[in-house]
Amino acid sequence: MEESFGKRLKRIRKKRGVTQEQAARHLGIQASTYANWEQERGTPSLAMLPPLADFLCVTLEELLGVSVNEARSQLYQQLGALSPKHQKMVREMIRVMAEAERTS
Repeated sequence: MEESFGKRLKRIRKKRGVTQEQAARHLGIQASTYANWEQERGTPSLAMLPPLADFLCVTLEELLGVSVNEARSQLYQQLGALSPKHQKMVREMIRVMAEAERTS
């Protein structure tokens, strides 16, 4: 059975030896918000994931419980399920976004 995000977050935090309050303070959030994440009553925003992973000294993949290869495989499967027309649209969107990243 796959470990839930909240259980993984709690395990990683305890391994690092910090309290929920310390983590919340570092992230600039309420301790109750952080506790809710561990208790599966909420999840952090996408913007909060990188600072959370940094504070816990883990990669985003470790925090989310996925490997890079697994994530790529899932993306390829999802892309493959699309029609050729939509696959072309997704590829074009990625190209445009990558170009915007390079020029910003």
